Amino acid sequence: MAPAPIGAGALQEKRAMPLVVITQPQDTVVSLDEVKAHLRVDHGDDDDEIGAAIQAAITEFEDPNLGWLGRSISERELELRLDCFPACGGQIVLPNGPLLLGEVGGFVYDVAVEYDDAAGVERTLPDTVYRILDPESARPFLVLRPDQVWPSALHQPQAVRIRYWAGYPADDPRIAGFKVAVKLHVEMTYDGDADRQDKLRAAIDALLQPYRVYRF
Repeated sequence: MAPAPIGAGALQEKRAMPLVVITQPQDTVVSLDEVKAHLRVDHGDDDDEIGAAIQAAITEFEDPNLGWLGRSISERELELRLDCFPACGGQIVLPNGPLLLGEVGGFVYDVAVEYDDAAGVERTLPDTVYRILDPESARPFLVLRPDQVWPSALHQPQAVRIRYWAGYPADDPRIAGFKVAVKLHVEMTYDGDADRQDKLRAAIDALLQPYRVYRF
């Protein structure tokens, strides 16, 4: 019998608004060589199997739509699609943070807010209207600057679209525990040692606990 998904009891509620992955991660946060070293595998016969197990673990943990952590670990570009701007000057939560912001290696990470106005014309909302709060949290948000208001959007589904990059740099020490959890998950599925399943599952849960986002 296949092991039960880690953290299955802590699945988030179904999202009301679509969160779409625009750019998938270019690399996994844990390399094939790192996992093979953990497994003490020194041949290439099982590379495809191990590589698939790495991707499966990462997807189960932190994929924006399939994972249960509620936090991005791998670098990816996301788009939150809303039907309208908040009423009464409310805030906009950007799920699956933290945000990647600024210039890194010549590439500029930024937040872009686009919307269809009442006439159906696509417009970009300048950042003089809003500011970003708690960018390093799992749930950063946009708030209005003083004396600003959210514009009126066309009355249609997904008339407001917010693109942003989320995750951690691959060398960020804060994701060391996540990397170990991925290795242990691959070990759990690759070795198939039934006697160690419960211990490995408990260790993975403990390692991922700091990354988990709870909704209240």
